[in-house]
Amino acid sequence: MIYKVWKDDIKIWDFVNNKEIKVSFKELLPIVRVSLNLSKDKIAILGGSFDPSQQKLFVVDLCNSKIIIELNVFLDFQWFSSNEILYSDGKKIYKLSLNEKKVEELFKFSKIQYAPIKIFVSPNRSKISIVKMYKDHKKISVYHLISSSMTEFKSSIFNYTWLDDDCLIYDCFGGIKILNISNGKSSFLIKNVNELIIKTGSQNEQIKDLFEVIKKGYESNEFFRGGEVASPEYANGRLYLKISVAIDYKKRMGVLNITRHQKRIGVVSTKKDLSDIKFHFYDTKGLIDNYWTTNHPDIVGVNIFPNKLIHEKCEYGLFYFYNNNKLEFKDYNPIT
Repeated sequence: MIYKVWKDDIKIWDFVNNKEIKVSFKELLPIVRVSLNLSKDKIAILGGSFDPSQQKLFVVDLCNSKIIIELNVFLDFQWFSSNEILYSDGKKIYKLSLNEKKVEELFKFSKIQYAPIKIFVSPNRSKISIVKMYKDHKKISVYHLISSSMTEFKSSIFNYTWLDDDCLIYDCFGGIKILNISNGKSSFLIKNVNELIIKTGSQNEQIKDLFEVIKKGYESNEFFRGGEVASPEYANGRLYLKISVAIDYKKRMGVLNITRHQKRIGVVSTKKDLSDIKFHFYDTKGLIDNYWTTNHPDIVGVNIFPNKLIHEKCEYGLFYFYNNNKLEFKDYNPIT
């Protein structure tokens, strides 16, 4: 789903049911983030300021546009269930029950700079993962709800997601690593784009094109690493990834050797076992700042901008793609 603010309304577009939902809301601007609960009958709206210490969270009933509750939050929040929200005030993590209007303190931080940046919930809702700043690194920690204990891991990460109840995956040195929560061991799931497309075992036009560019990269540069894979997200029963391959090579033009730049960028998804690759977005120009999944497995939002270092010109901004075909949804933001 996606949304845009129009006068005193928030307009939500549902890709799966192909319909618009309108919510009357005039409490605060700017809106920083909108999130939908699991049963799709409530939305959480974060905003009021771009300063995290000044932001408020409103939970709104989609049926009648009434505000259920208003909270002061810091940096991040996450739905725990359809009627429970996890949030931080910068010092502690709380779980709020919307039915009972009851707040439960889960754990606290020793210093404000250790407050969470990214809060996620494991699929079976038995664990909460958070990223905390520690000196110059972002460290992952997992809070176990059953034992009320915290496990801190050495892995320094930022972009990550739960793959299942026991494993987190995250980007690292151009590839994707998997972290086993039980034993704390991490290993590469995918080292680069080349390994990804080999593991999928698929063949299509985009893969053939990628193979040609990667082959040229290995032939022209001994330091070429096979392309980068980053920003994993597990949604809609699929693993989504951002890919990029960029090479510089020499081309003979008469008596001169001309340096050429070649690039491929994209957002792909596979099944959990890395089979059945799909290209949701694929292009030869631009850089991907970020991407977002939607409630439709084949539609993604991609924020694209030109590479000014090579004087690149391309269409830039946030666009939505359905199997690599651009959709017309101007001024809409992703619901996360």
